[in-house]
Amino acid sequence: MADAIGSALGALADGLVEGLEAARKNALKQAADARIAEAKALREEKARLESLLGPNHPSVLELDQAAAQAEALALLHRQTLKRADAQPQAKPDEWLVAGKVTGPDGAPVKGTIVTLTDKENKFTALLKTATANDNGEFFRLFSAREQPDLFRVQPEVSARVVDARGQPLSPPSDFLKVEAGATALFDIRLLK
Repeated sequence: MADAIGSALGALADGLVEGLEAARKNALKQAADARIAEAKALREEKARLESLLGPNHPSVLELDQAAAQAEALALLHRQTLKRADAQPQAKPDEWLVAGKVTGPDGAPVKGTIVTLTDKENKFTALLKTATANDNGEFFRLFSAREQPDLFRVQPEVSARVVDARGQPLSPPSDFLKVEAGATALFDIRLLK
């Protein structure tokens, strides 16, 4: 009986998480669409005023700037949505290790290999590695079903970037405790 209730509660929690994520993505899409419509209206008004006042009139220049800002916001919303689609979300029976790799200048570094280790070095073979995408972001999802021993222990995890020979390119991060349904988030800056 308790197992059935636990399963039902787990399914309910999964449904709630998925519903919230879908609502967040829908809000991002609507915000991007609204900014595009705003930019279009501003560009149309700019063209109208430009024909009456000339291209260098302050009102025309302000409308041009406002339209550019609306377009930039729309692009930002669409990029956020694209990243949200790419990043997995941890369900109650999963945990996620994620993060971003940047160079010394703060710019994202793509294609880097991120090695994950646990504090006692008992589960490093199970933790494995992740590769940074074009935005320097990396993700590794762990589930109770696929890694029951690792999931049961939920070790403290650290991340560091290594080269193809396994030589470190960043200092090791602090160890973060991973928990069911949560994300351990790392920000890794390369030394050079």
